Amino acid sequence: MSWPPPAADHHQQQQHLLLQQQQESSAAAAAAAAAAAVGSGSHMQQAAAAMHLQTSMWEVAAAQQQQQQQQQQQLLLLHSSSIWPTAASGAYIDPMMQTTCYHPLLQQQQQQQHLCFGGLERGLHGSQENGIEQHNAAADAAAAAATAAAAAASAAATLAPRLSSSSSTGGQQQQQEHEEEEAQQPKHQQQQQEQQQQQQQQQQQQQQQQQQQRLPRSQKKQQTREEYRRKKRQQRPEERRQRRKIKKEKIFQGLYSYEEKSAAMKAYKEQVEADKKAFLAHMDECMKEGIRVCFNCSFDETMKDKEIRSLAKQLFLSYHCLKKNMDVKIQMHLSSFVEGSPCRVACENLFSGASWRVLRHEEPYWECFAAEEIIVLSPDATEVTLLYTPPELPIHPT
Repeated sequence: MSWPPPAADHHQQQQHLLLQQQQESSAAAAAAAAAAAVGSGSHMQQAAAAMHLQTSMWEVAAAQQQQQQQQQQQLLLLHSSSIWPTAASGAYIDPMMQTTCYHPLLQQQQQQQHLCFGGLERGLHGSQENGIEQHNAAADAAAAAATAAAAAASAAATLAPRLSSSSSTGGQQQQQEHEEEEAQQPKHQQQQQEQQQQQQQQQQQQQQQQQQQRLPRSQKKQQTREEYRRKKRQQRPEERRQRRKIKKEKIFQGLYSYEEKSAAMKAYKEQVEADKKAFLAHMDECMKEGIRVCFNCSFDETMKDKEIRSLAKQLFLSYHCLKKNMDVKIQMHLSSFVEGSPCRVACENLFSGASWRVLRHEEPYWECFAAEEIIVLSPDATEVTLLYTPPELPIHPT
């Protein structure tokens, strides 16, 4: 241990030389890694990794240098405030006050300061040695990484065919996974659509409830009737099933064995087929030789919805009577029965009017028939008709 402490310039020169040695060794390691990467034919990524290692080592060396400078500054501050001994007299001179002190306690203080300075100096030398060892270890690690990169490049060159085959199998697996995802996407989309539809229905119901609260009484009644009809239409299939069930119970009443039930059902089907043939023959005769009766439907444009439904029901009941009464043959005509008219739409929607076996005319009745053949039936007429001859055509004003 030297006294007085070494100058700051001397320590700075030593640190500069140490940093230069570290940088040279790290540069040599990085250059070796880059040369090994280029010589092995590896990619540019390995060279970039070597350069990144070099810069990181430089940063570590700079941090170590800054730490050593801070320690040196602390050491210099300590010595600048200490008391320096003279050469022979044994007195102590305070450099700040420029006075000589002879107090015995100053010797004790000097010894303590000498001990502190020695500890700091030993710590400084130890940190420098540790920095050199860490730098050497980093350089060895860089060289080992360079050799490992070269070996990996050569191994990759030999395993290229195997990698291509494995990549093809991996591509097939990815394609299968992609197809499975595409197959699952429609299910998710369908679920989302169903959820959206449910939300829309709930919103519509809420809007309808709000509108019903604000609508006048007449419109509320109309909506209530429409809702009732809708529910009745939904109940019709169940009602048909119940009627069929009751009909079967009547057919199988008092029968227990399978043979008896099958014979009864066969007889019932034969009877239904015979009735159907008789009905078709009756309708053919009505269309050919029946009494001509024409229903005038030209007033539907001036009617309200309730009156139009009543008119459609009257036409349906007339046609139903025509079908059931086999003794009377009537040829039914509908005049001013235009496609899309309110009366025709009501007949088709409410009573299956499209399947009726009647004669439909879009023209008014006075254009369809001769004037001398027409007899207009009206509850306000003054004359009473008691005799009917076949050429005449009764017109029922609806």
